[in-house]
Amino acid sequence: MHGLLSPTLDFVFKSLFALPSNKDMLISLLGAVLRPASPIRDITVLNAELPKSAASLRGLVLDVHAVLQDGREVDIETQTVLQAGTRERSLYHWSRMFSEQLVRGQAFAALVPCVAVFFVARPALPWPKLHSTFRVLEIHSHEPLCEHLEVHFVELTKLGDGRDENDSELVDWSWFLACRDEAKIDRAARRNPMIAKARSKLERLSADKKARYLARKREEWLLTVQFEKAEARRQGVREGLEQGLEQGLEQGLEQGLERGKREVLLRLLRRRFGELPEWVTRRVEAGSAAELDQWTERILSARELDEMFGSAEPPSP
Repeated sequence: MHGLLSPTLDFVFKSLFALPSNKDMLISLLGAVLRPASPIRDITVLNAELPKSAASLRGLVLDVHAVLQDGREVDIETQTVLQAGTRERSLYHWSRMFSEQLVRGQAFAALVPCVAVFFVARPALPWPKLHSTFRVLEIHSHEPLCEHLEVHFVELTKLGDGRDENDSELVDWSWFLACRDEAKIDRAARRNPMIAKARSKLERLSADKKARYLARKREEWLLTVQFEKAEARRQGVREGLEQGLEQGLEQGLEQGLERGKREVLLRLLRRRFGELPEWVTRRVEAGSAAELDQWTERILSARELDEMFGSAEPPSP
């Protein structure tokens, strides 16, 4: 919507959902994504701190790391620009959160389930679903290995195709996060008071000059990083092509010179000895560059083809 900061910008998302006073919003949002068997009663954000200056925004991962009342850990990340290796990145974030639970000497039984949630503003997966959930399953029976791995993708560009209308709560939250259809957000806010609260908080945050400044600086930095990575990839491709062309040209010249030597040698042999037997042609075609030079030097002195090649006719292959 016009004039509002984008909730999918990580700085804005964390400013909205990481504050203790807004944990009811975060509970509602996570409930829509995770669809737990019993409602989420409480949540604690472990990294609620926000950067105080534009300089401190550079290089940070502004995720929201929280613990549910049942002990599960959840890491939430938003992406306004699609980053390379999105799937691998999601698994890395999950594995880091999972592995950091244990300290030396602790039993593996102490590990609790971890969930990674990604809200992405660009297509990340090759199917049209808004919400995709990944777990570790046995490939035949689809039995889960354990409940400790769970990764969710919510792709906001896939809103509006009707495929997830049965999951209306998540669809409503997704319209808010996408922030591109005011009428849809109005309807969502009327159905869900937490979305109404989130919209009000977003409006206040968007009116704050310092917040707008920090959001703009964060967005500029993310776009700069994306541009630099794209330029590095293009430069790598250019250098690879140049190197390949240079090597190919050298190789082509060498092969061309060698082919020329063979043709010249065969032409000289025919002038010296007349029609050539097949074994001579085969010998010249199989000869190395050094052999071609040697044979060419012998043409004037050799009296017979056997003397020319230094051996009798080779057996047929």
